[in-house]
Amino acid sequence: MRKSFLLIAIMVCALAFGQEEQRRGPQRVPACPYPVVKVQPDKGDTLMIRLIGDEHWHCIVTIDGWVLAENKKGVLCYAKEVGERQYKATRRRAHDEEKRSKYEEKWLKKHGVKYP
Repeated sequence: MRKSFLLIAIMVCALAFGQEEQRRGPQRVPACPYPVVKVQPDKGDTLMIRLIGDEHWHCIVTIDGWVLAENKKGVLCYAKEVGERQYKATRRRAHDEEKRSKYEEKWLKKHGVKYP
């Protein structure tokens, strides 16, 4: 009787622990290591991006390393740093390197945030 009670108690504890692990989900999830094509919602332009980070911290960068952030409309814009590893979208819409104007390149060198 005592052995069966102990066996049942162990099984209940194991089942409860297993359900807790399932509810928490994966603990370490790295970002996709491959470039991704993002379609900008306003004009339908495409932008090649990379996702960097994990479930604790992440950011979006262009292929050449400029940090991006989404604005309220979901458009990817160049980012400005507002805190340690915290970024906010600027009003300047992001473009692939070959589509940037000279003015945009100059602006990036002065105001953009480059990912290390």
